Amino acid sequence: MVGEAGVGKSRLIHELVLSIDKNLITILEGRCQSYGAVTPYKAILDFLRSALDLKNAAAGTELETIAIENILSIDSELEQHIPSLLHLLTIPSNRYTINEQSQGGMLRSEFEQALAAILIGMSRQKPLLLIFEDWH
Repeated sequence: MVGEAGVGKSRLIHELVLSIDKNLITILEGRCQSYGAVTPYKAILDFLRSALDLKNAAAGTELETIAIENILSIDSELEQHIPSLLHLLTIPSNRYTINEQSQGGMLRSEFEQALAAILIGMSRQKPLLLIFEDWH
């Protein structure tokens, strides 16, 4: 959806979200950054934190445990992607470490595969609606 600032795009999305039965459809919302900001995957990180119920979790080992349990509850085959997902979420782990040889394009590819795998896994459970706010 595209339009000038103030025409009601966010309000329309808000009303759509209110009208959806959250028991039947998973809704993940992520906010993109304004021009010039440089946090890679910002909207996707919002999706992940929400999907894995991490927004109110404590830091440290508890956060790692909750993240791993919730990833595996989506699909046990996601275990191979846990190092990438934890790295993206900046959750330290001694058990699931990213391959030290992964750099640049290889690391980006691993992140993209992990993100695709978790979103596909979630969509197998029930339909998935991704909302990107302020996509530029």
